[in-house]
Amino acid sequence: MITSYSLNYHVKNMVINEDVANRISNAVQLGNEAFENLERGEFDSALKLSRQSIQDSESAFFDPSLLELLYFPQDQKFAIYVPLFLPVALPILSGALQAFKYFKAHFLHSKKAKIE
Repeated sequence: MITSYSLNYHVKNMVINEDVANRISNAVQLGNEAFENLERGEFDSALKLSRQSIQDSESAFFDPSLLELLYFPQDQKFAIYVPLFLPVALPILSGALQAFKYFKAHFLHSKKAKIE
Protein backbone atom coordinates (compact mmCIF):
# COMPACT_ATOMS: atom_id res chain seq x y z
CA MET A 1 0.00 0.00 0.00
CA ILE A 2 1.26 3.46 -0.85
CA THR A 3 1.78 5.67 2.15
CA SER A 4 -0.02 8.97 2.15
CA TYR A 5 1.88 11.89 0.68
CA SER A 6 2.43 14.90 2.86
CA LEU A 7 1.96 18.17 0.99
CA ASN A 8 3.89 19.94 3.73
CA TYR A 9 7.12 18.25 2.63
CA HIS A 10 9.60 20.93 1.60
CA VAL A 11 12.63 20.54 -0.62
CA LYS A 12 15.09 23.40 -0.37
CA ASN A 13 15.02 25.70 -3.43
CA MET A 14 11.96 23.95 -4.87
CA VAL A 15 8.61 25.64 -4.73
CA ILE A 16 5.64 24.08 -6.49
CA ASN A 17 2.38 25.78 -7.27
CA GLU A 18 -0.98 24.61 -5.93
CA ASP A 19 -2.00 22.94 -9.19
CA VAL A 20 1.06 20.69 -9.18
CA ALA A 21 0.54 19.86 -5.49
CA ASN A 22 -3.08 18.92 -6.18
CA ARG A 23 -2.06 16.65 -9.06
CA ILE A 24 0.50 14.91 -6.85
CA SER A 25 -2.05 14.45 -4.08
CA ASN A 26 -4.63 13.17 -6.55
CA ALA A 27 -2.12 10.72 -8.08
CA VAL A 28 -1.32 9.26 -4.65
CA GLN A 29 -5.01 9.02 -3.75
CA LEU A 30 -5.83 7.28 -7.04
CA GLY A 31 -2.91 4.90 -6.50
CA ASN A 32 -4.22 3.99 -3.04
CA GLU A 33 -7.71 3.42 -4.47
CA ALA A 34 -6.25 1.25 -7.23
CA PHE A 35 -4.50 -0.95 -4.63
CA GLU A 36 -7.72 -1.24 -2.63
CA ASN A 37 -9.66 -2.27 -5.75
CA LEU A 38 -6.92 -4.73 -6.63
CA GLU A 39 -7.18 -6.33 -3.19
CA ARG A 40 -10.95 -6.65 -3.63
CA GLY A 41 -10.48 -8.30 -7.04
CA GLU A 42 -11.88 -5.40 -9.06
CA PHE A 43 -9.19 -5.55 -11.70
CA ASP A 44 -10.80 -3.32 -14.36
CA SER A 45 -11.35 -0.40 -12.01
CA ALA A 46 -7.89 -0.91 -10.47
CA LEU A 47 -6.33 -0.68 -13.93
CA LYS A 48 -8.29 2.48 -14.79
CA LEU A 49 -7.37 4.13 -11.49
CA SER A 50 -3.71 3.21 -11.84
CA ARG A 51 -3.61 4.65 -15.38
CA GLN A 52 -5.14 7.89 -14.14
CA SER A 53 -2.68 7.95 -11.24
CA ILE A 54 0.26 7.59 -13.64
CA GLN A 55 -1.12 10.34 -15.90
CA ASP A 56 -1.55 12.71 -12.97
CA SER A 57 1.93 11.99 -11.61
CA GLU A 58 3.56 12.46 -15.02
CA SER A 59 1.69 15.69 -15.69
CA ALA A 60 2.82 16.99 -12.29
CA PHE A 61 6.42 15.91 -12.86
CA PHE A 62 6.64 17.47 -16.33
CA ASP A 63 4.66 20.60 -15.52
CA PRO A 64 6.02 23.62 -17.45
CA SER A 65 6.07 25.76 -14.31
CA LEU A 66 8.87 23.57 -12.92
CA LEU A 67 11.23 24.24 -15.85
CA GLU A 68 12.55 27.54 -14.61
CA LEU A 69 13.05 26.37 -11.03
CA LEU A 70 16.48 25.44 -9.83
CA TYR A 71 15.70 22.49 -7.64
CA PHE A 72 19.24 21.22 -7.26
CA PRO A 73 21.65 22.18 -4.49
CA GLN A 74 23.69 25.36 -4.75
CA ASP A 75 27.02 23.52 -5.01
CA GLN A 76 25.86 21.54 -8.05
CA LYS A 77 25.24 24.66 -10.11
CA PHE A 78 28.95 24.85 -10.93
CA ALA A 79 28.86 21.25 -12.14
CA ILE A 80 26.07 22.19 -14.50
CA TYR A 81 27.27 25.57 -15.77
CA VAL A 82 31.05 25.10 -15.92
CA PRO A 83 30.92 22.68 -18.89
CA LEU A 84 28.82 25.24 -20.75
CA PHE A 85 31.15 28.21 -20.24
CA LEU A 86 34.54 26.51 -20.04
CA PRO A 87 34.97 26.03 -23.82
CA VAL A 88 34.36 29.76 -24.30
CA ALA A 89 36.37 30.92 -21.29
CA LEU A 90 39.58 28.99 -22.01
CA PRO A 91 40.41 30.73 -25.32
CA ILE A 92 39.57 34.13 -23.82
CA LEU A 93 41.81 33.53 -20.79
CA SER A 94 44.57 32.14 -22.99
CA GLY A 95 44.40 35.20 -25.26
CA ALA A 96 44.45 37.54 -22.28
CA LEU A 97 47.52 35.77 -20.86
CA GLN A 98 49.35 35.99 -24.21
CA ALA A 99 48.46 39.69 -24.52
CA PHE A 100 49.73 40.34 -21.00
CA LYS A 101 53.03 38.57 -21.77
CA TYR A 102 53.39 40.47 -25.05
CA PHE A 103 52.80 43.90 -23.49
CA LYS A 104 55.01 43.08 -20.54
CA ALA A 105 57.88 42.03 -22.80
CA HIS A 106 57.33 44.93 -25.22
CA PHE A 107 57.20 47.64 -22.56
CA LEU A 108 60.12 46.22 -20.57
CA HIS A 109 62.20 46.02 -23.74
CA SER A 110 61.31 49.59 -24.77
CA LYS A 111 62.10 50.96 -21.26
CA LYS A 112 65.51 49.23 -21.30
CA ALA A 113 66.24 50.67 -24.74
CA LYS A 114 65.35 54.21 -23.55
CA ILE A 115 67.54 53.87 -20.45
CA GLU A 116 70.60 52.82 -22.49
